[in-house]
Amino acid sequence: MAAKPTSEIILRSNFSEETDTVAAIEENIQVLSFAEREKKESQKRAQRAVSTRRRIEDYLENRWMHDYHGIESKETETA
Repeated sequence: MAAKPTSEIILRSNFSEETDTVAAIEENIQVLSFAEREKKESQKRAQRAVSTRRRIEDYLENRWMHDYHGIESKETETA
């Protein structure tokens, strides 16, 4: 069994480090992609919650105006 030249050993160790680095980079990309998707989904849920809250507030305001002041809103007049 012949001894391997030092340059071959160094090249192999550098290659394995690069492979580890590539794997780590790919894993980081996957983690970041997952985090971005979660962030977008969270933003969508928050936007839906805000729009739902606004619709409820508008409904309650229109209902209150109708019940207590006899005022029809433009939305209920056209509906």
